[in-house]
Amino acid sequence: MDALYDEHIARLALASIEGMRAGRFEGLLREFDTAEQVLRANVTALLSVSRMSLRMAELVIGRRDALDTVRARWDALRARGVTARFCDESAYPDALRKIPEAPLLLLSWGVDGLIPERSLAIVGTRRPCPEAREAAEYVARVAREDGWCVVSGLARGTDAAAHRAAIKGAEIGDWASIAVVGHDLTSIYPPDHRQLAVDVGRVGAVVSELLIADVRARHLVRRNRIISGLCRGIMLI
Repeated sequence: MDALYDEHIARLALASIEGMRAGRFEGLLREFDTAEQVLRANVTALLSVSRMSLRMAELVIGRRDALDTVRARWDALRARGVTARFCDESAYPDALRKIPEAPLLLLSWGVDGLIPERSLAIVGTRRPCPEAREAAEYVARVAREDGWCVVSGLARGTDAAAHRAAIKGAEIGDWASIAVVGHDLTSIYPPDHRQLAVDVGRVGAVVSELLIADVRARHLVRRNRIISGLCRGIMLI
């Protein structure tokens, strides 16, 4: 197996440990040089790293047994055109590094290339009144006319209205919209927004920090910080 591929799998394995944060991830790589070396380290060596808890050291060691699962998941995602950006790479969005608890991994399906900095988030209730829906659509339309990318969460209601208005008439490569989801990219929630996700991906991207995760309320809440980190401003309707 290719050495670069193996190192990538090891990095994904570390990144998918629940509770692993960007600072700790980067600290481990500084100490051991590669993610593969991190996964081969014993508990004593891991505990010598600054701010490493016994629980996290045990989770890192236990991750060795999950490499086949991580490899299978990544191969499936890669076959679908998903790309991975780690927090220590130049392709990772600069603005996202500055938020509290920045995601150490950003998985993306859609337009290839750097995520645009001129982005505006439009978010709100899942049951908007007609005026609120019209407001989301209007702001998304105006933002796109001025060359901005519209970021939202692919939820029903306000999010969907903003995405649809942003991608209307857009062409491939326009970076019209970004949908940030609170689950892995093997499925779409809500299920009836699967086609919307495909349409967003054609002229933007669908992104997630989660390699392997079902839909859970806490994931949906935590994805909001990523929405904030990918844009210069937020309109809450």
